[in-house]
Amino acid sequence: MTKKIGLALSAGSARGLAHIGVLKTLIDNNIPIDCIAGTSMGSMVGGLYAAGIPIDIIEGLSLNLTQKKWVDIGVPRKGFIRGDKVLQILRMLTKDSAIENTKIPFGCVATELNTGERIVYKQGNLAEAIRASISIPGVFTPYEYEGKTLVDGALVDRLPVSLCRALGADCVISVDVSTHVSNASITNIFDVIVQSMNIMQAEMLKERREDSDILIRPDVQSITPNQFQKAEEAIEAGKEACQEVLPALKQVVEEC
Repeated sequence: MTKKIGLALSAGSARGLAHIGVLKTLIDNNIPIDCIAGTSMGSMVGGLYAAGIPIDIIEGLSLNLTQKKWVDIGVPRKGFIRGDKVLQILRMLTKDSAIENTKIPFGCVATELNTGERIVYKQGNLAEAIRASISIPGVFTPYEYEGKTLVDGALVDRLPVSLCRALGADCVISVDVSTHVSNASITNIFDVIVQSMNIMQAEMLKERREDSDILIRPDVQSITPNQFQKAEEAIEAGKEACQEVLPALKQVVEEC
């Protein structure tokens, strides 16, 4: 029986756009992707691709989507960004479809704010699950869904390798876009929040990397978490990182 190859895509805000470059390289080299697990930006890129949206379309969106189109500033009681525009865009792109109907099996991670529980979505509305997974505390308003108050999955599972295996993957290709916590560039409140999450997750992330069959780490050190205007640079970093490990990756796929 053919074993399944899974793709685990980490959180990373703007740095997570590197996932697009990795996906493009995997596709160009005919690397099979049998399931995808994502957290935060990994859930957005992975979820859209799993839903059947061509990677070139996802790339085009990332290069042309200005902040004005997706940022809706609210009174900062629970978050600076309401997130309604993001959800509207996600609903449109996914045609408001269910996770269980994606073309590639998909799952994503969010965090229940009141309990700290790791919430996994393998079924339900795809757009809403992604909206929950990307809800960086303090930046996005928490998302109320199915009786839960949900924030970014990176708080509990930044690189969802175990979810990827739960989706049926025998071998997991992990893409980690986190930067070294000692080398972060802190310029605004967004950076402060994301860096704080990086520090909290550092030790757990090390374990997730070790659980992967192959690890791809794009060099996105020069991109701060909110620099979405550097999409092209992030995508290129993803391509380069994937190309570097391609021989080892192909061997893992052959042996899996």
